[in-house]
Amino acid sequence: MSDYLVSARKYRPQNFNEVVGQSHVTIPLQNTINNKKIGHAYLFCGPRGVGKTTCARIFAKAVNNNLTNNYNLFELDGASNNGVDQIRTLIEQVKIPPQSGKYKVYIIDEVHMLSQQAFNAFLKTLEEPPKHSIFILATTEKNKLIPTILSRCQIFDFKKITDTDISDYLEELAKNENIEADKKTFDLIATKSNGSLRDSLSTFDKIYSYYNNKWLHQDILQLLSSLDISFSIGVTNHIVNKDISSCLLDLNSVITIGFEAKDIIDNLISHFRNLIVAYDPKTAVLINENTEDIEILKNQANSFSKDELITALECLHSAESNCKKSSNPRFLLELCLMQLCNLGQKKKRITPIDPSSILNTQSNTQSEIAKENISDPNSNEVHKLKIDNPIALNNSQQTKEDNNIHQQLDHNSNLENNTPSKNKEIINNSDLQINDPKKNKIDSRSSLISITQELHQNKTDTESVETIEQTKEWSEKDMIQCWKEFSEELKGEKKINVYNIFERYIPDKKGNNMHLEVVSLSEKAAIEEVKGELLILMKKKLSNDLIKFIISVTEKEEKNMLYTNKEKYMHMVKKNKSIELLKEKLDLSIL
Repeated sequence: MSDYLVSARKYRPQNFNEVVGQSHVTIPLQNTINNKKIGHAYLFCGPRGVGKTTCARIFAKAVNNNLTNNYNLFELDGASNNGVDQIRTLIEQVKIPPQSGKYKVYIIDEVHMLSQQAFNAFLKTLEEPPKHSIFILATTEKNKLIPTILSRCQIFDFKKITDTDISDYLEELAKNENIEADKKTFDLIATKSNGSLRDSLSTFDKIYSYYNNKWLHQDILQLLSSLDISFSIGVTNHIVNKDISSCLLDLNSVITIGFEAKDIIDNLISHFRNLIVAYDPKTAVLINENTEDIEILKNQANSFSKDELITALECLHSAESNCKKSSNPRFLLELCLMQLCNLGQKKKRITPIDPSSILNTQSNTQSEIAKENISDPNSNEVHKLKIDNPIALNNSQQTKEDNNIHQQLDHNSNLENNTPSKNKEIINNSDLQINDPKKNKIDSRSSLISITQELHQNKTDTESVETIEQTKEWSEKDMIQCWKEFSEELKGEKKINVYNIFERYIPDKKGNNMHLEVVSLSEKAAIEEVKGELLILMKKKLSNDLIKFIISVTEKEEKNMLYTNKEKYMHMVKKNKSIELLKEKLDLSIL
């Protein structure tokens, strides 16, 4: 058998000073031992690979003055020893004092895997163990432990190890192994490990077995299927330049290598997050990149506004959410990049002329004429003209109205010169002819009349349609046919429960109503859910808008259950009175 050990075992810490990134746990444990205030039960909880079991072993060794005696340390796996029998065996072992040393330490890993019965059997011993016993429980899911266990333990929460701590630790490890690698490579491994030192050491061993003592960053990127920041920087430059073609070509190059759409989206989300963080110098310290890349991010951030960066992040987040559900993730990503290239370009809105503004102008003109008649000192002449020649007055009023309408149209023509080309097309295609003043006088008036008549006609037609109701006679045969058609629709929609109810019953025709009797309230409730859809179909197929659907529940006679012998006897006598005579003749009694 080979003497090779993986790095996680080879470089396992042997004392609290070697533990990485958990000083908030190691310092209190050291003080506990130094002050001789050792508790009887501890709970170490936190994510995987952060040092829970390692700290438990170091603590077990330290409480016995660093004696390397395996008889004082017992490790149990909660996943494989989760029954009551295993816990009872443990309780019996706890009673035996240590042969050497002061304490016997029991480490139960993955303690949340114990059964409820095992927890209950363990409670009393955990609360009042022998003086020579210490329990250390370790778990990744503290929320699964019952409160009575939590209340009996001193709880230490292990946290994820920072990328900086992992990167520095790997760099020291590489020096011990004579490995040549860039700082970027260790940062990449730390990022991929997601706060787990054990995961980073596993990745370290994987790379070491592949590339030996010389690691190139580009090779590591390909091995770990990870995108570098250079890709996102290049794509962002194309987005700034609105260059969709270059974005699609860069995307194709990384997809050809073997990267998935989700990996690319995650890389861009991280990059645009860094851009909005780099926008403010105060938050730039949150970016986990080298100094050169941070300067590039700051320059790129200045090419966007904050609103554009937030819009870009929303677009990328939407693409990430839909990526799993999409049958073509590549197209989804390409569409997202096209949208990012169009950041800041507002959609042009078309604002056509509202005919109601011209109608308002007509009413305003009439009110102005009325005011002039009141304020004009020669209003008597106008009044006289109105009496003597009403036609002439109407013509004069019409002339003023036309002049006002021409002023409105001239105002619209002036606005036309300042509107976008799309708006001009709409104005030019409208029914208002501005170029010919002779036609304007006639056409403007006729257009106003036609608009008014059309609105009035549409209103009349709508009212007439709303008041018409179909009341055609229908037969029970047609009703049953519609009932079966609707039943098949329910089957196609996979509403099997309601479909079975429709198959069991056929409604009766009573006048213009459909009556259905069911045997339970649950069946009635199920039919009520689709009642609206059924009535719409029935009214349409049978051409009758007055159809109603009435559902009732059949009342069943309650069955009197016979429990005692006397009840059974009385029931038999009701059916045959000769039984009572037989009882008297033979002098029988009911037991």
